[in-house]
Order: sequence, then structure tokens, then C-alpha cells
Amino acid sequence: MNLFPLNNQSIWKDLWLNQLKNDPEKTKNKSPSKKWDKRAQVFDKRSNTPQAVARKERILSMLKKAGALQPESRVLDVGAGSGTWAVPMAEMGARVVALEPSGGMIEILKEKMSAKGIGPDQIQIRQQTWQDVDLEAQGLAGRFDLVFSSMNPGVCDPGTLEKLMQASQNFCFLSTFS
Repeated sequence: MNLFPLNNQSIWKDLWLNQLKNDPEKTKNKSPSKKWDKRAQVFDKRSNTPQAVARKERILSMLKKAGALQPESRVLDVGAGSGTWAVPMAEMGARVVALEPSGGMIEILKEKMSAKGIGPDQIQIRQQTWQDVDLEAQGLAGRFDLVFSSMNPGVCDPGTLEKLMQASQNFCFLSTFS
């Protein structure tokens, strides 16, 4: 028995927006990037546990099999963090734009890039929130083969999700909180 039709997008949008009204993270007056600056080292360590590495390998394999991630693919990693996804994607031959507001996360990403010999031609870093990105003005609309966002609080409402799709020519990957 369905309580509401599963294919009705407006119901899902309304449920999402109603849930956002009760989100305790939205009521705090803290700078999100400063919060992530403080958490950067712990976050990076957690992204390298055996379970996290296995999950990463499964997802990268799935994206490769789907044709979403290939050598020379143009990838936008929204909320790139410490490079958990951007670095292996670049190692696979993709050209990645890593969008990340936290300076602490970016420092770890730069260290990983240096350690692996990955240059700015393979991963271009932009320190910016997803909400502040203007796709048209920044030349990002429809530019990417894959737009990727994993556990990113910046994709936080229907508008920011639609923006992901607008940046993509073909594929989007979204893994988020529920």
C-alpha cells in the first residue's frame, strides 16, 4: 500500500523542504567552512578506513562501468573535502575540478596531490561553497561529463540538487544524508 505516489516529484520536494525546517544544523550560526577546517584531519582519517576504501572502490568501479568515469572525463567534485574522490579520479585519468570551501580540507588535498605527483592540470581546486557558485558566470553550466557529490552538506535542497544536474552534460552522482 502506497501512502502517496512514488513518481510525484512535488511530494518528494515538499517532504525535503519540510524536513529542512527542522534541521538543527540550519539553526546554528557557525561558519560551515570553519567547522570543516577543525574536522579535516579526523574526516580524512575516517575516509581511509577499510570500509571506506571498499565503498570507494565499489563506487568508482560502478561509475567506470556506467561510462561516467573514463580517462579524460571532466569531473566536478562538489564538496571535494580532502580529496577522497578527486585524487583517485585524477589517478584514473579524469580532469577534476574540486570545489571545496574549507581551507583545512584543501590543505590536505594539496598534500595528497603533491605526494602522488598530481598537478593542477589534473585537479583544479576552487575554494567556494556550492551555494555561491554561479554556473553561467563561471562557465560551469553543462561543462562536465560527471558531477559528483558524496555526503556533501552543500547539496541541501531541491535547488542545489537541480544545480548539480545543470552542471552536467551527462552523469550525476549524489550520495547524501537521509
